[in-house]
Amino acid sequence: SRALLPDYLRRRAQDARDVADAVAAGRYDVVSFIGGKMADTGVAYGLPQLSEIGGKLDVAGKKREGSVVLSQLRRLQDLLAAVDESEEEA
Repeated sequence: SRALLPDYLRRRAQDARDVADAVAAGRYDVVSFIGGKMADTGVAYGLPQLSEIGGKLDVAGKKREGSVVLSQLRRLQDLLAAVDESEEEA
């Protein structure tokens, strides 16, 4: 799965943009769907933190908790940036 990681990270970066757009539009169903997808896949790529964030996005989307979505979105963006930097060094 290591060879697939860069593509996976690009897709999650797009998910982060999609979550930002969805919460701005009040589309919490989209937030929940994207979060659930991340929760299911992060561990498989060696990113348990991504699964945790995805799970929290899923729940926050279902509860329509915009502030929680935004805080998890920041965590996601920070995580993606950190993983990207470590990939470039590898």
